Amino acid sequence: MKNSSNISNVNSKYADDLSYGKASSQILTLPPPLLPNDQTVNLASNAVDRNPSTCTGTEPIGTSSKYTSVWWRVDLGGIYSIHSIRILFKDYGPQYVTRQRGRFAGFSIFLSNSTKKEDWILCYKDGPELPPLDFNTTCMIYGRYIIYYNERLKGVTYPETTSSTTLCEVIVDGCAKKGVYGVNCDQPCPINCQEQRCHIDNGNCLCKPGYTGDKCETYVQRTFQHALMDCMDLVVKTNVLDIAKTTVPAIMSLVIVHGVVLRGGCGACVPKNVIRDFTEKTVRITVEITVSMLHVIELMVVVLLDTLQEISLRRVS
Repeated sequence: MKNSSNISNVNSKYADDLSYGKASSQILTLPPPLLPNDQTVNLASNAVDRNPSTCTGTEPIGTSSKYTSVWWRVDLGGIYSIHSIRILFKDYGPQYVTRQRGRFAGFSIFLSNSTKKEDWILCYKDGPELPPLDFNTTCMIYGRYIIYYNERLKGVTYPETTSSTTLCEVIVDGCAKKGVYGVNCDQPCPINCQEQRCHIDNGNCLCKPGYTGDKCETYVQRTFQHALMDCMDLVVKTNVLDIAKTTVPAIMSLVIVHGVVLRGGCGACVPKNVIRDFTEKTVRITVEITVSMLHVIELMVVVLLDTLQEISLRRVS
C-alpha cells in the first residue's frame, strides 16, 4: 500500500501508509487566493497528498484572533493497527524555524473510532520543548480517525501567542491488513487473540477466555467455579435484555427459554434436572410478580444464586 510519490523523505517507515489519499477535514480553513491556479491552497487534503510543497491553511487562533482552538482530521476508512504518526509542518526557512516551532507548540494528537470529541484518545501532547518541524511519535493502537488539535487559551503562556495550522504532510504508519503485525505486516497475530488484534510491534494481545500469556499461548484449566460464574453471567444478562423488552405477564414463557439458553450455553456445568428445578422455581416466583421490571430482575437473581449454590453443594458431595 505504499504511495506512488517519488519523494522518499515522506515515505512510510512501516509497511503501509494508512493516511495517503484518505478523506480529511478541518475547521477554520483560510479562503484561497483569488488567482485561478491557487484554488487548492489551504485545503485539508493537502496534508495527505504526499507533496510537501502543498499544505493546509487555517485561520489563526490566539490573542489576535476571535478563535481559540483548531483541528484537522483524517479518516483512515476503517479501524487499523497504527504504529506511528509523522507530521511535516510548514518550513519557511532557517530564519523562521523558531517562530514556526512556537506557533505549533502545545499541539495534541488524538485517535478515535468515531467523530465524537468525547471518544478521542490522547496519543501525544506537545511540551515543554518546542516541536521539530519534522515531527514523529509512536502511537501503537487501533483507530480510524487521527486528529491534530491545537489551542490558545486565555491565561496560559505560549511561546507564540498566535498560531495558524499549516500541515504539509501527515503520514500514519501501520498495517492495512487485518490480523497481522511486524514491520512488514506479514506476521499473523496469535490465534487466541481477541478479534485477531495484537500489538503491532511484538504481537502481544488481549486473550480470548480460557487463555493467558503475552501471546495467549497458554491454556488455562477451567474450574467448576469458573463455569458457574459463566452460567450466572449468561442468564442474568439474558434476563435483563429480554425483560427490558417484555411485559411482566410474558415472563413465564421467557423463563423456559432461559432454561434452554442456559442448557445450551453451559450444558457441561449444569445438569438438566437442575435446569428444570431452576425453571420451575423461577416460574412460581414470576407468577406472583406484579411490580416493576427491576423487582423482577432482583428476584430472578436471588433464585439463580440459590440454585447455583445447590449445584456447588451437590458437586462437593
